[in-house]
Amino acid sequence: MGIRKDREKLYGPIEKTGEIWEGIMASLYSGPGFASAPPVVKYALSNIAGKFARAANGDWTHLDGWEDVLEYVRTIRDAAEKVKGKGEENAKTS
Repeated sequence: MGIRKDREKLYGPIEKTGEIWEGIMASLYSGPGFASAPPVVKYALSNIAGKFARAANGDWTHLDGWEDVLEYVRTIRDAAEKVKGKGEENAKTS
């Protein structure tokens, strides 16, 4: 059995997952925060959208996906801390 068939057992048909992902991404693209986010944050949000789409279309109890989401959220948090830290440093030197 191919990887696609294995994945579809967990996540449902890839075409439907793609449709759900596209809707999530359309919402993200519409926000000004997304437009101004650094590439690493956009990438992480896109991957989270994919994990959400899989959960919505398939087995939401599959824990690997949620572990991945946690790692992507940590990536976003790290990026935000870097930005906030730079802002605070600039405020101190002004």
